Amino acid sequence: MIKLKHLLMETERISFVNKRRAQAELTQKIEGKRADDMGAYTGKIFGLEQEDQNAPRTELTRIEDLAKYSAFALGNADTPEIGDDGSVIQPRSALMFKMPRKRLGLFAAPANREYIEYDIEYKDDKQDDEGKPETCYVTVDAEYAIAAKKILDYMASGVYELLSGDDNDVGGPAVDTFKPDDLFLQASNILKSYSGKIKGIGTYIEYLSGFNNKGEEYLQNAIREVIKKIGQMSFGEFGPNQTEEKLMIDLENLLRQNK
Repeated sequence: MIKLKHLLMETERISFVNKRRAQAELTQKIEGKRADDMGAYTGKIFGLEQEDQNAPRTELTRIEDLAKYSAFALGNADTPEIGDDGSVIQPRSALMFKMPRKRLGLFAAPANREYIEYDIEYKDDKQDDEGKPETCYVTVDAEYAIAAKKILDYMASGVYELLSGDDNDVGGPAVDTFKPDDLFLQASNILKSYSGKIKGIGTYIEYLSGFNNKGEEYLQNAIREVIKKIGQMSFGEFGPNQTEEKLMIDLENLLRQNK
C-alpha cells in the first residue's frame, strides 16, 4: 500500500528555497499582498528540518518562526501541513459566531477589515427597536480565527455565542488559558489599567489588536508606536504628565521583558 504522505507528495509538491527567500515570501504573506502588486498573496511558506519532499512540514505565519527550522519551502494555497507521523494536518475551520447587531462594534472595530477578513449575515426575522435585524451572524476566515477569538474573549466576553463548535475547532484554547507571556493581552491589560486616567486607551487597544495576527515583531513595533503617540499627546514645554510617563514606562518594560 502506498503511504498517504508519499501519494500526497505526487500532487502537492513543494519548492525548496533559502532562508532569505522564505523571509521575503513570508513578509508578503503577512502583509497579504504580492510585492509586484499583482493581487493578494495566496501561497504558503513551510518550515522543515531537512530538504525532503516527504519530511514533516509546518506552515510559517510569523517572521520569528524562521529561526525554528533549517529548511524552507514554498507551496500553493492548497498545500497542507504534514505531521511527524506523515499524516495530513487538517486545516483550521472558519470561526462562526452570532451577537446582537448593536454590539457588533465590540468585535468589528478592533477586527478592522484591513487586518481580519469576515462576512456578516442577518438570518433572523426578529427586529430590534430600530426596525433592523436584532442578531448578526459573523464568519471569520480560518486564517484569522485565532486572532478573532482572542478579540471576542477580550472585548465581547458574554456577548457573543460561538457557532462553529468548541474552542479546539478554531485552532487554539480560549483566551483565559493563553500563556501569561502573550504580548497582546499583556499590553492590553496594561493599557486597560489606565482607563479613565488617560484619554484614548480604547483606541490604543484597538490599534494593537490589528497587529495581533501579524506576528510578535509587528506587535512590538505597534506598541512602540503607541508609546510614541502617548508621548506626543501633551503639548507645551512640560510634555507628558506623571501618569502618562508611568504608562510609557510600563509599556517599555513589557517590551524589554519580551525581547
